Amino acid sequence: MATLRNKLIFSYSILALLIVAVISLVLNVFLDKVFTEYAISKQQRQMQQLVSRVNQNFRNSIPSYRQELFEVIGKTALENGMILHVSTSSGEIDWDVRRHYRDQCQIVLDHAKFNMHSINPNLEGRYQEQNFLLGNNWGTITIGFYGPHNFTDEDVNLITTINRMLINITIGSLLLAVVIGFFMARVF
Repeated sequence: MATLRNKLIFSYSILALLIVAVISLVLNVFLDKVFTEYAISKQQRQMQQLVSRVNQNFRNSIPSYRQELFEVIGKTALENGMILHVSTSSGEIDWDVRRHYRDQCQIVLDHAKFNMHSINPNLEGRYQEQNFLLGNNWGTITIGFYGPHNFTDEDVNLITTINRMLINITIGSLLLAVVIGFFMARVF
């Protein structure tokens, strides 16, 4: 037979679980939307900065040093999960990071795929490219990435920490509800 204490403990536990579940669901949906917008915005900003660096170095460099500059910029882009290809309309320059660092490119793309699926396993990703103008129609800057958006290790760590925090809050709330139910049952 159910005692008053058991009924109070059970009702407080259910109430706490419902409240925490609703808050967690709303927070998770909100965070997912905000985090996706953040990742897309960050990636677009990084691509624009990369395009600016390439254009600036193309305009300001001596032609014989351009290949070396593209290599430095390309390696930096690769460290940020982006694959750089620069080509001029005249064919004078056709620099592609994949020709110089093929294995590293594959590792970067595989890691980006892993990060994306660790945040959202249902997200369908693929290799994508965006083209930008090189200077005043001198050629094309192509930036490749694994998308629809790229998550860094720090992004994955942040989402993992937030999810752990929500789980700990749920467990803490449930324990608190059981304790409150127990004390309320003793009072009545």
